[in-house]
Amino acid sequence: MNKVDDTMDSIREQIDLADEISNAISAPMIGIDLDDDELTAELEELEQEVLDSQLLGADTPPVTVPNVPTTEPTTKRKIIEDQDEDEELAELRATMAL
Repeated sequence: MNKVDDTMDSIREQIDLADEISNAISAPMIGIDLDDDELTAELEELEQEVLDSQLLGADTPPVTVPNVPTTEPTTKRKIIEDQDEDEELAELRATMAL
């Protein structure tokens, strides 16, 4: 029962809106002085307002940062070289201590 009432109210509102549009279209424009420049300026203002509201309401896109490594990759060769350098340094220290 409530759905029927809601639907009927919605239909009545749409009919009233259609009547308003029909009356506005069919009403004579006698005595109304229209200036094309003023209408164009007003249209541009309205379009700018719509654009501004869309831009202000737009979500900012997420900033994605590429996954860049911050450390030098270690390889087996690099590890072996580091071990060799450590061993050479230890041998050098041992010979200098003599």
